[in-house]
Amino acid sequence: VHEVFERADDRTVVPPVYGLTLENLDPDAMDAMRNRIVAAIASPAKCLQMTISSTGTESMCELASQLLDIDEQGFVEKSQRVADLLALAQRSRIIPGGILIVFTGSSGVPKKRLVGVIKAEVHTGFTRESTEGTPVLRFLKNLLLTAQARLYKIGLFIEDESSGDQTLPHGWSAYLYDETLSLRNRYGAALYFYEGFLGMQFPESSRSEERRVG
Repeated sequence: VHEVFERADDRTVVPPVYGLTLENLDPDAMDAMRNRIVAAIASPAKCLQMTISSTGTESMCELASQLLDIDEQGFVEKSQRVADLLALAQRSRIIPGGILIVFTGSSGVPKKRLVGVIKAEVHTGFTRESTEGTPVLRFLKNLLLTAQARLYKIGLFIEDESSGDQTLPHGWSAYLYDETLSLRNRYGAALYFYEGFLGMQFPESSRSEERRVG
């Protein structure tokens, strides 16, 4: 988990604050995280399979291919490069900062390995606690990924087959979740996130469909 920031007043990159260890989530937290991701990716209006357009050194696709087969310390250090990539992609001061979560997992039958990234903006809210048997409200300043929150974006890179010595993106597929996507406007998604950061483009079929709808 890393934190990225909006650009400084002079539009220079503000260095991210890096997480230095892996997060150890308890079972309830892990289930909640998994449910958020599955619900987002299962949304046909907000999630779309994309074309991988950037595969050079330090591209997100290249970093994803390295994150799958690496030890814990290497994963932490390599995921810091992901945070750097996002910070560089956020070229405008109107783009807010947020929390960046980098994770690995698997999906499908048979299972396919995947690398995912979530950019989540923090918000505020309340939690209920009990003091001497009386319910009280506690104000929380830094909430993210709550069930009602819409302030997050997800990129997934799925290893469809071992790429071996093949040139990237061979053997990989990519998916984008963005709340600003819609069935009528596939191009409402944040350009800095899917193109500048993830190195993705909308597939040709989607562009043709958008012209017909328009």
